[in-house]
Amino acid sequence: MKKIPRLLSVTVLLGAAAGAWFLFNHSSPENPAGQGASATLTDRAPSAPNRFLHLTDSKIPWETHVAELRKDRNKKYTEDEIETLLAHLNHRPESASSSWWTIANEIMAQLRLRGIRSDQLVEIFSGFIQNPDSPTVIRDYAAQHLSLWIDPKLHEDDEVSFSQDELTTAATALEKVFADPSASGTSLPGTTLRVLVDLWRNGHPAFKSTLDSLRQSQGPVFEWLERTLNQPAGEDLISQVSAVGAIGQLALEKFLPQVRSLAADDSADPTLRLNAINTLGLMGARIDQPFLESIASGNSRYRFAAKSALQSLSRNQSSNQ
Repeated sequence: MKKIPRLLSVTVLLGAAAGAWFLFNHSSPENPAGQGASATLTDRAPSAPNRFLHLTDSKIPWETHVAELRKDRNKKYTEDEIETLLAHLNHRPESASSSWWTIANEIMAQLRLRGIRSDQLVEIFSGFIQNPDSPTVIRDYAAQHLSLWIDPKLHEDDEVSFSQDELTTAATALEKVFADPSASGTSLPGTTLRVLVDLWRNGHPAFKSTLDSLRQSQGPVFEWLERTLNQPAGEDLISQVSAVGAIGQLALEKFLPQVRSLAADDSADPTLRLNAINTLGLMGARIDQPFLESIASGNSRYRFAAKSALQSLSRNQSSNQ
């Protein structure tokens, strides 16, 4: 029996954030998914009655639905239950403020933990990521849960094997997001970038070629970063915040001029500017110190971020000597 990974709580938080963004910016789609890559596995009616048939009933508290999904953790789901859960992932709630997205996130989590074979999981989650008819929130969740399945840190105590074909399929699905017109202006590229950064930092070999291309200023991820950071500050805020954070974590010095510009932009969104200041601490140079000191010594809302960035900058300079 697998233990639920510690990172699942991170997934729930990320999923909730993505859901909040989606619900704030979109009305609920009216057309069911059926044309994308996930259609063959998810667009079908439940084949037999089971305990999960009523998960879409909004009259029942969402906490009850989640508890039902988590019940009997020592047991695998039956094939009928899996079919029902996959069909439910195409549900479109009537209310834009629906708590359905929390239930959908839990469905994906439980399918990943104890529901389906690895080859089926990769096909389903990759299909949702690439399906333009799926809500952004579902595509976000699929990217997050796919990464949690791939992440080698989650399987230290489990006998889990991945075929190279499965990993290649997953890597391709994630990389294609950055050139997907249907993902433009949504939270999906930013979510996927955070997913890739975690996998890169954990040194997963299936994603090495994508990271190598990025470091060589090539490939779809690099091109997306360029497009995102060359837009006016705040035009695509959620993507720009994700981009700046990833640049700092990966120390992509190619983008340091854009980061400096955002850090000094008084008109930039506070969240974006805070991230830019933090990134300067991670990858800046000695010439950035006077700027950070001027903010740290003032009374602006950014002074604590600047003080922290100065400490990071000092540590980095000491380690490089």
